[in-house]
Amino acid sequence: MRKSKFISLLRSLSEKERKEFRRFMEGLYSRQKVAIEILRYIEQYQPKFESDKLEKDQVLEKVFGIKEAKSKDEKNLSNTLSDLYKYLEEYLLWQSMKERSFDRTQAMLKIFQEKRLNKFYFQQIDNQLRTLNKASTPQGLWLNLQRMLLMHQKYYYSIEDKVSLNANSMQLCMDYLDNFFVEAKLRYSAELFSRATIVKEDYKINFLHEVMDWHASNTSQSDVYRQALLNTFNLTQEENHQLYFQQKELLINNYGLFEKKEYPVLFYSLINYAALVIKRGERQFLEEIFSLYKFGLQKELFIENGFITYVAFHNITNLGCKLKEFEWVEQFIKKWSVYLPKDIKEHACKISWALLYFEQKEFEKVIDCIKDLQFLTIAYFSIRSRWLTLCSFYELGYSESLVKDYCKSFEVFLRRNKTLQGKVAKSYFNLIRFIRMFLRKNISKATLEEELAKTEVLACKLWVEEKIEDIEQRKATYR
Repeated sequence: MRKSKFISLLRSLSEKERKEFRRFMEGLYSRQKVAIEILRYIEQYQPKFESDKLEKDQVLEKVFGIKEAKSKDEKNLSNTLSDLYKYLEEYLLWQSMKERSFDRTQAMLKIFQEKRLNKFYFQQIDNQLRTLNKASTPQGLWLNLQRMLLMHQKYYYSIEDKVSLNANSMQLCMDYLDNFFVEAKLRYSAELFSRATIVKEDYKINFLHEVMDWHASNTSQSDVYRQALLNTFNLTQEENHQLYFQQKELLINNYGLFEKKEYPVLFYSLINYAALVIKRGERQFLEEIFSLYKFGLQKELFIENGFITYVAFHNITNLGCKLKEFEWVEQFIKKWSVYLPKDIKEHACKISWALLYFEQKEFEKVIDCIKDLQFLTIAYFSIRSRWLTLCSFYELGYSESLVKDYCKSFEVFLRRNKTLQGKVAKSYFNLIRFIRMFLRKNISKATLEEELAKTEVLACKLWVEEKIEDIEQRKATYR
């Protein structure tokens, strides 16, 4: 019963939502006394709803006094849980309609159309259009598509002959469609080009040149959202620090102008740009990324559907460590780990603590912290634990044979893992190559610097640069 659809959905609600749902049940379905009684019993075990007392036999005994349940009793309980699930669905839909005016409008338009209430139908469209066209309405990807749909509905539901109608509705429909198409094409193209820096994939993007030409001749200064999308796209095409700072200023100064869900994509584009610049040696951008992450955390931009991704969590941890903000990182891990998905929270936290220990040069702690993560099925955790282990082995002066064996096993892992391809895989192969070079007794600092200058992609580049600086001291370390 703890894994039933109803309890799983109920578990996802906030405490406030659960209270409102009970009031919803008691108000609209007061005659469903059995369902309400079961709901009140289940509520005792919130928020996790994992108690053994939620097993069917326990519920039947505690609520109904049935000690020896028959199949009929269990079936009745299952049916009641199914009813509760439907009631909860109804409550959530009702809540959604209250909060989303456009969805509510679409539902009402369907009702007015079915009832043939033409006057109400067109009034509803005009009211919603006025709302969408207000300067205070947050801008976002779907705004022009919503406008287009309303103009489409207004034109095609008209009771008048289409020929005698004013063409303004259809012209606006076309204009909104063009705006949506251009904005969507810019956003999705930027995403694809950004992915190309991480994974090896082939993309086909049609009409991109036409979109750029259209944008150049049809965009005004008031189109702030579209300008932000264009900047995002252009940052995937070239290194342009001036554009980076212009985009950062645009987003921060206009915070609140866009829908909140638009900001993570736009801020991540800045973070990705800065990360690529850092890999090319411009370390001053470390502070830039840190400031972006701090702003994003303050505004909770990196919390999506109640969770923070483990990639963002580790990137923030790693960045704070690189800047020696150790106390801040500790507090970050403790405060924000509650937003990690439950199924990977433990592993993600271990990686974060290992990153902190690594920068604090507590390498034995690193190895102990992540010793059980290398063989996880999630490649991301496995690769992070492997490079942390390999670099810690080197730092601790482990035997040359042990470090070389680990290098070999790391390479095998990279070759076998099909999700790690392209530049990401190459960056780790290059890390392994440099560690092997570090082990050579006759290697010189000049040779390593020459190799570093020729290397396009390299994982842990800042660490490698540090090791090159002290290579002469390290030569005597190995035993």
